[in-house]
Amino acid sequence: MKKSIISFFIAIFITTFLFIPNINAKTLKTLREELAKEKEELNNKQNEQKLTESQMTNISSNIQNIQNTITENYKKIDALNNEIDELNKEIELKKEEIKKIINFAQISDGDSAYLEYMFGAADFTDFIYRTAISEQLSSYNDQLIKEYDQKITDNKKKTEELAKEKIELDKKQKSLESQYNDLGSNLMKIADTQVDLKDAIKQQEQLIKDYEKMGCYENEELETCLNRLNSLPPDTKFWRPLNSAKITSRYGWRPSIGDNHQGIDMSASIGTPVYSIANGVVISTYAVGGTGKAIYINHTVNGKKYTSIYMHLSRYNVKVGDVVTKDTIIGYSGNTGYSTGPHLHLGVLTGHAGKDYGLWSLTFYSKFIDPASVINFPSGYKSFSNRTSYYK
Repeated sequence: MKKSIISFFIAIFITTFLFIPNINAKTLKTLREELAKEKEELNNKQNEQKLTESQMTNISSNIQNIQNTITENYKKIDALNNEIDELNKEIELKKEEIKKIINFAQISDGDSAYLEYMFGAADFTDFIYRTAISEQLSSYNDQLIKEYDQKITDNKKKTEELAKEKIELDKKQKSLESQYNDLGSNLMKIADTQVDLKDAIKQQEQLIKDYEKMGCYENEELETCLNRLNSLPPDTKFWRPLNSAKITSRYGWRPSIGDNHQGIDMSASIGTPVYSIANGVVISTYAVGGTGKAIYINHTVNGKKYTSIYMHLSRYNVKVGDVVTKDTIIGYSGNTGYSTGPHLHLGVLTGHAGKDYGLWSLTFYSKFIDPASVINFPSGYKSFSNRTSYYK
């Protein structure tokens, strides 16, 4: 009885295991779903760009307002300083006027001077008048100078306050300029991402059309479809893609340009035959801004999946679905796309692009490897004269 129960559960487990679908397998349906997500992401990036541009406009307006305020403050400070100078001049003039009216104040003490002035009156009425004038002049002089001094003090205080306000405005302006620069950098990244997404969308749309033309079914695994239509020939090694060339740029960071080069560049005049680096199946022949005319080939070498990309071609010699070998001329070198001169850019990725992950998706970028890690190239920036010689 126990054996029967155990056998029953084993049978259920095996049956279930055998019929569990491979959720990671790509089908036309999943390609369409990925395309929809890429379009949604592009739309989000476009909205993010609009928002960022709006924020930059607002910050730019605030910076301009601050600059206008700082300019007005400078004008106010200049006006206050000019007013202080004028007040100082008026104080000096008033002092001179008082000296002229009461010139005897310079040669006698205050009390005797006032007495001399007052007792020099012609009559009593003149005496009263002179007494009042002396008192008024003395009081007015003191009061006027005090008012001028107070105004000078107030103006200096206002000048100091405006200077402090300018310091705060300068800090705020620098902060806003920093925010503006950060938003500008982010805007550039958003723009770059949009370019990549647009390229990815174009590639995905073309890939779907190619699989449809090849006769793949909506829910059929693409690997199964290709095996059904064109068996993917296995291989044991990779070969160089040109009969002869000089390596002009290697894989990795390029300080002189400031980018991460995801392949190897080889000099090749326009029209030079380009070969597949191994047996495989062409999964895409498509041109986008950066790559120019490019060919994508899936390979299985020593049981491992790879994808090779041949960029900047002048023309194609194969079509999607073609089975190729290392001796197949797949196209001819050129100078299309973002290219500084005729050459071939060879890229190698792990996995089957277009089936295991989308073309030019985030996963796609993470799959690049150094072609020299699987293909024998001479070291540095040397030349090679055939596809077979071994270089240490």
